[in-house]
Amino acid sequence: MNYQSVLIVDDDSTTVFLLKLLMERTNFSGTVLAAPDGKQALDLVSQITCTGRTMPDLIFLDLNMPVMNGWEFLEAFDPLSSELAAAPKVVILSSTIDPIDISRAGNYPFVLRFISKPLTRTHLAELAADACGRA
Repeated sequence: MNYQSVLIVDDDSTTVFLLKLLMERTNFSGTVLAAPDGKQALDLVSQITCTGRTMPDLIFLDLNMPVMNGWEFLEAFDPLSSELAAAPKVVILSSTIDPIDISRAGNYPFVLRFISKPLTRTHLAELAADACGRA
């Protein structure tokens, strides 16, 4: 297992199902949480913080979602991440290939990677190698 816990923030239930399945089959994470939009993801992070539970190690974040999109989540999460003892890293997982979006993601120090969908076993292997390098 590479990460104890991950959070998937994506409004597409099929994508969430397939990501969970891929992570299970590759033993990528022990626990996989999910939220359908940035607002619910922030609420979940706040709830975890208040209850003293372990924060996810990694957040997979889609950019195009209703209620609160990925960019709005990143703006709200930015000040919060500096207050957390062990702030999760964020992997943007989006269907966009716009170089402006990829460049914009670099403005957030906690964004580990920008991956264009679909997420593959190779991507997970690279993220696992990153986890081993930080351990």
